[in-house]
Amino acid sequence: MGRTPRPGSRRSGTVRHDGRVPETGPETGPATADPDLLIDFRNVSLRRGGRSLVGPLDWAVELDERWVIIGPNGAGKTSLLRIAAAAEHPSSGVAFVLGERL
Repeated sequence: MGRTPRPGSRRSGTVRHDGRVPETGPETGPATADPDLLIDFRNVSLRRGGRSLVGPLDWAVELDERWVIIGPNGAGKTSLLRIAAAAEHPSSGVAFVLGERL
């Protein structure tokens, strides 16, 4: 199953997907959530316009933990938190938020 972009679009090439979602992958590990984790990122990255905004990174937040995200402007703090808030999907990797896979 493939889709070719319309002429003049910024995308190029053909997208192919057979509809199956693998249970595991070489970079993601098991596709099940750990019930003790609020956030579980496995090799998560976010790219926009050919530019890497976040990662790749692994990050796990347990129920009783508090985190502070610090960094310079443009480091990807807001993008990371948008994934953690389930407002954005990662470009690659697996992200679980409250036990649900994004």
